Amino acid sequence: MNYLWSKNIEKSFLANVYLGIFKWDMVKAFPEQSASEKEIGDKFCERIDQILNENVKKEDIEDTGMLPARYLKLITEEGFTRLQLPKEYDGHELSHYNTFRILQTAIRNCFPAGFTLATHNAFGAGSILSALPEGYLKDYISEELRNGGFSGWADTEPTGAANRLVSTTATLCEDGEHYIINGRKVYIANGSIADILIVSTTVTKEDGTDEGCLFIVDTKNQGFSVDKVHDLMGLRGFPIAALNFNNVKVHKNKMVSMKEGHWRDTFLLEPISALGRMFSLTSASLAVSKKCLTWMKDFCNRKKINGISLGEYEEIQRKISQTAAEIFAMESVIKWGIINIDFENLADRWWELFSTKNITTLFANHIADRTIAVFGAEGYEKAQSKKEIGYSAIELEQVFRDIRGLRISGGVDFQIDNRSTQLWLEAFYYNSDFDIDVVKNSFGVAEEIVKEAQNLSSLNKEHLIKVNDEVVKLGNHIKYLVKSFDKEELFAKQRIMILTNKIVREIYLISCCLSRTNAANKELANDYNMLTETYCIDSLQKIQSYWHQLDCELQQENKNPFNILGNRILDGDLDTIVLENI
Repeated sequence: MNYLWSKNIEKSFLANVYLGIFKWDMVKAFPEQSASEKEIGDKFCERIDQILNENVKKEDIEDTGMLPARYLKLITEEGFTRLQLPKEYDGHELSHYNTFRILQTAIRNCFPAGFTLATHNAFGAGSILSALPEGYLKDYISEELRNGGFSGWADTEPTGAANRLVSTTATLCEDGEHYIINGRKVYIANGSIADILIVSTTVTKEDGTDEGCLFIVDTKNQGFSVDKVHDLMGLRGFPIAALNFNNVKVHKNKMVSMKEGHWRDTFLLEPISALGRMFSLTSASLAVSKKCLTWMKDFCNRKKINGISLGEYEEIQRKISQTAAEIFAMESVIKWGIINIDFENLADRWWELFSTKNITTLFANHIADRTIAVFGAEGYEKAQSKKEIGYSAIELEQVFRDIRGLRISGGVDFQIDNRSTQLWLEAFYYNSDFDIDVVKNSFGVAEEIVKEAQNLSSLNKEHLIKVNDEVVKLGNHIKYLVKSFDKEELFAKQRIMILTNKIVREIYLISCCLSRTNAANKELANDYNMLTETYCIDSLQKIQSYWHQLDCELQQENKNPFNILGNRILDGDLDTIVLENI
């Protein structure tokens, strides 16, 4: 697996960043959707908006916790559950970016209804079709989806989502033709409405070794049951459920075939999973962020404090501009990640897609929180309560609850930062198949890079030079870490792993903003430059803060007061100080 990822280095901007190489030539060719393809996507966006407007009332979903049956029926009839399925199976064969646009539109209209559709297209059985060989299983899944089936991915268990081997087992029957699946899954998106599920299991082979295997399970099979629909803090109406598998019999031809000993090691499944997070978590994050900016803009234009429009206050203007710049940055990494990318070259963008989940979900949470702060002049209460006293009944409180879960789904944010750095180090610095010395650190001459960025403002040209310098500094930092600590010791320093990846994220964001601005036409260049300037100023300040924190961590060595204090609190040593009543 590591060998395969290291082979993709020449096609991955972020992989090079971790090696201290700023490949402006790679990132500067910013992609844009063609007019003809945009027209196709526009029609689907208009139609899903119409379906939601005519068949879904957000207030009813919030009250009942249920999605309207007519909505689910319509989206299957019109193929919104088959956005990327081949046309031979009544699919629409849409591009990744058009699929993203449609799902974002649906979520922006109604979060739980749109998120259900996004989850099906992102993590349903259809998502793995490109990783399957031609044959029975691929045809079976396609036919189920053609017939209007909903699906999901059943992996998470009560013991957690990150365990390499799950407790759900699949045991080969004596007939050699079937497997018996036993186990329990929790927090399975679309679990209560799914017709078929991808189910992760542990299979014990004849030699006694365990493998992580996937099966496609028909929910009509005897022994399958929905234990409960989870009542989440947010996302009311989203059909996420706990599932039981009690001696569920599945034919062996419904096992997902793979050469590797574990499904997570299958080369294309990780990029497919990262793309799925784009379709669901990232599309939701962008949708919510844009709604929040609209709400803030409208509120600041109509609200007056001491006779002065709220939008005239300096700090309010800063919050509005920060939000707009962050949305521009989010869109930039999204577009660079999936426009002109198909399943054939999806692995080339794995590093970038993997990073985008944290980028966008964290932004969306900060933006929702910022919106609540701006709306402080109009109270901290639910939409209906505001409506009763004559205020605008926007669903800000509901969105705030909904969006928080996205930082957990697909991996808790701090753990994704931690694991990201570990994965990159394993792929390149701790990989015997990869010769690190072969890679020449052609950092690029800052003056030459600037010559190729004629559309950038003078300030953004300075930002381009600075991000080049930060990449060089990052490469030297990582080389120092690898030289100073062995792998086990370094990976145990989780805070250093997390801070390192935060720097990488900001470098990626700045690079995509600069690239998008430099590639813009004259009509857009001025506005793009302003948005990019705003984002880069904030981002470069964050990077300096992360470097300072890293320096502090490295100076602490093994006497880190956070760790010492944490251990004492967990051991109960400080209960009388921090937990007793005053």
